Amino acid sequence: MGRYRKYLSALLGVLPLLSCERSALEMPARRDLSFVAYTPEVKSTYIPSTTLGTLPLYVSAAYRKDGAAMQFLSNRTFSRGGDDRYHASPGVYWPFDGTLDFLAYAGTDAALSGSGNPSIAWETLPSEGAVITFTNTKTAGVDLVWATANGQSPQDAPVALAFSHALARLEIQVRATGLSGGKLRLKSVVLQTSPEDRLALGGTFTIDNTRNVPTGTWSALNTLSDYGFFTGQNITFGADGLTSLVGLLNGTARKAKEEVLVPLANMYVPEQGNKNLVVTYSLDGAADTVETVNLVRDIWRRGKTYTYQLVFDGSAGLEIVYNPPFGPGPEENW
Repeated sequence: MGRYRKYLSALLGVLPLLSCERSALEMPARRDLSFVAYTPEVKSTYIPSTTLGTLPLYVSAAYRKDGAAMQFLSNRTFSRGGDDRYHASPGVYWPFDGTLDFLAYAGTDAALSGSGNPSIAWETLPSEGAVITFTNTKTAGVDLVWATANGQSPQDAPVALAFSHALARLEIQVRATGLSGGKLRLKSVVLQTSPEDRLALGGTFTIDNTRNVPTGTWSALNTLSDYGFFTGQNITFGADGLTSLVGLLNGTARKAKEEVLVPLANMYVPEQGNKNLVVTYSLDGAADTVETVNLVRDIWRRGKTYTYQLVFDGSAGLEIVYNPPFGPGPEENW
């Protein structure tokens, strides 16, 4: 009898250990939720195509199981780590079952974290869509990109997010040659085909992630009093001028370097029909000349860069050189 008591006592001592080991085996390990981000590798990408630089991602997610859905994440910040993955702090983990739908966007951090330009309104389930309203895309100065990834099951690998652009990018450059001591003053470059057809810098970009193929569309475009690359600016040219005036056209008189191609300004704009360039300049102190460049009708498409070069020649006058956009064709809606 004493022998059986010893055996029973030993067995009872082992059972808790077996129970703990069994529980540990049955409890799934938590899996870190992370992302990798990229955009198509094309020349018109102006945020680096593989990592979006050091900019954070803003992610919303919905949890789905057995036909029901509930919010899982709402506009949560994920930052790029040393492993080139984007992680949240504190960490976010996959649920043990079900699937997740993701909606993410990225852009210049300062412009997307409380400035009000743009402002963002979410659907009831944030992962299903967002309405992003710009009061002025030029002053926001942000290249907004967005991505979705739906029906994702718990996994060890990071979720891949393929980002699309929401805006087009316009650039203007100038080259002044052969002035032979003459003085050129460049004063204004605005974008309008007529007073009723001017560049629109305000508008609403709507992301709809309820469709089989998620969509991003512009609506409610509106024009502002500012509809140009710059106005009221006095730019002269000389051998001792600057080789770039980007960020410097604030109304203060500037001198650009003669005989070289000098970047003047760039800006992001909603997708829309293109507008003519209206250039105001003077030569040798004469009255202002206003010249309109009647461009071939086209569309400034999301994700593409459009470069316009003003070429002033002392003998030939003003010529506009338009570089076609680089990037995917119109059928590739990225």
